[in-house]
Amino acid sequence: MFPANICRLGRFEPKGKSVLCCLMDSNGQQDPPGAISLSEREEQVAQCVATGLNNKEIADNLSITEQTVKNHLNRVFHKIGAKDRLEVALWVISQDQDLRSLQ
Repeated sequence: MFPANICRLGRFEPKGKSVLCCLMDSNGQQDPPGAISLSEREEQVAQCVATGLNNKEIADNLSITEQTVKNHLNRVFHKIGAKDRLEVALWVISQDQDLRSLQ
């Protein structure tokens, strides 16, 4: 599950690490077999994609270059098996209770 620190209205509000970016959860348990582990920055980029931001807006929000956004997105595409940004957004929503409640 992603944290509630998604990009909203063009601004990213960090609230710490999420469960997916860690190898162990708060109880010291390993992620279940087959769990997808994104880095914290990959999660942030994916969350911004899910809110509809383009690469330039994501780069501005996260204070990184557009090329770095593209690099993170390519890794996200590979890790979750997505072909495009829509699939990334749908995957984020499926993983995030806070985003599902926005529907």
